[in-house]
Amino acid sequence: MGDLAKITELASAGSTLTQNSPCEGRNQSQGSLFAPRSVRPRGVSTKLILGDSRQVLGDLQDSAQIDAVITDPPWGSWLSPEWDILKTEYAVESNNKPNGWKWGGRPGAVSARIYETGPKYQEWTKQWATEALRVIIPGGFLLAFSHPKTIASFNLGLEAAGWEIRDCISWEHSISWAKSRNCFQSTWEPIVVARKPGPFRLQRDNGLAPVNKIIHAKASRQEREEAGNHPACKPIGLLRQLIRLVTSPGETVLDPFAGSGSTLVAAVLENRSCIGIEKEAEYCTIAEARLSAVQYSTAEMH
Repeated sequence: MGDLAKITELASAGSTLTQNSPCEGRNQSQGSLFAPRSVRPRGVSTKLILGDSRQVLGDLQDSAQIDAVITDPPWGSWLSPEWDILKTEYAVESNNKPNGWKWGGRPGAVSARIYETGPKYQEWTKQWATEALRVIIPGGFLLAFSHPKTIASFNLGLEAAGWEIRDCISWEHSISWAKSRNCFQSTWEPIVVARKPGPFRLQRDNGLAPVNKIIHAKASRQEREEAGNHPACKPIGLLRQLIRLVTSPGETVLDPFAGSGSTLVAAVLENRSCIGIEKEAEYCTIAEARLSAVQYSTAEMH
């Protein structure tokens, strides 16, 4: 495992890792460990690793004891260079946003390109999901935000990796404007529910099974600003509900696509430990700041 395992072990023991800047970290074979300042209320530990999730997950030990994976995998940007070609070919200047752009070109061109790359998305999903399955405990759940255009390929990738597809939660929110005349206005997003074979671990409310629908507003303007205006910012309140659904206090949540750290912040607020992986240094910096802020804030309450 090399230095990464050593640093992870030190972080688990509560050691403080000093860095010249939040994004430097200590270079490893696959990633760099971000170490938010060592404030861990009620035994909560946090780890943030800079790197590609497919490679970093491979460095996690089998004994990592991940209790749940809660994440929002990219469904478009992963296509590079196809995604760059897609934007170049079908993007036109927007008339209502300065220096903006919107989809153009022939009707259905974007959907056609996404469908053409479906097998690649399936294989990409299989790669990281295989490693995630390895480190999660038996019976552990994976909750992943998806998109109607890519959910079929995504589910196939999960199944190929060994996950059981159990359900799909409908997250219902306010209306999103249609991106073209050929699209519906969206009022929901799918959240895929998958499970590693093993004991049943779904949390029940007073003995009742949870409902596969959650009504929750999108991230507020303040949340989006705190998240650095990440394009896929999810509301903390929704993430907290998902965390409570598949874990208990003191357990560990993994987010292989941590972005600006919303899942990690929600985990700390719910008294769960968390491990996040993010390949963009800019978002790692934002996530580190948000984690440090929420840890100090939570610590002051106890």
